[in-house]
Amino acid sequence: MNLKTGPSTEYEVVKTLQGDTMQITLTETCKGNWCKVKVTEHKEHPCTGTASNKDNIVREYEGWIKLLDEKGMPNVWHYTKGC
Repeated sequence: MNLKTGPSTEYEVVKTLQGDTMQITLTETCKGNWCKVKVTEHKEHPCTGTASNKDNIVREYEGWIKLLDEKGMPNVWHYTKGC
């Protein structure tokens, strides 16, 4: 999934998000199926990694992701029970 600079496919890609080391946090800003998010990239999975929280962070990003596809299916998984 691509993290974009704005709420459509017309905007520039900030980062391609893949794998399970990306922690996505929604902000309260949404436009249609797109929402502004904060993304924390971790060295190791944040729930199972051995590094401390601060040492585990590679980089943080902000941008827009499309939460739902054209069929209304989610593009993002949410762990309802946490770690």
